[in-house]
Amino acid sequence: FSFDFLTQQRLVVAFDSELADDPTHWQFWQIDTTGSFTLSLASKCEKQKITKLLAYRLHGPEGLESADVTILRY
Repeated sequence: FSFDFLTQQRLVVAFDSELADDPTHWQFWQIDTTGSFTLSLASKCEKQKITKLLAYRLHGPEGLESADVTILRY
């Protein structure tokens, strides 16, 4: 698949027709982590759509804390 960023808040995704994949089974996000990188996330969810994303930051083997992120595009 490939991404297009046609607007400030929307991702447009195109699938290769040879894959015979159903685009309605997929969800995509571009996420600002307030760090030095941007995260892209794809999820195949045929029966239930994801309505909430939670992010966590890992600090060593035992340290986990909630992280604030901003969804740039979906």
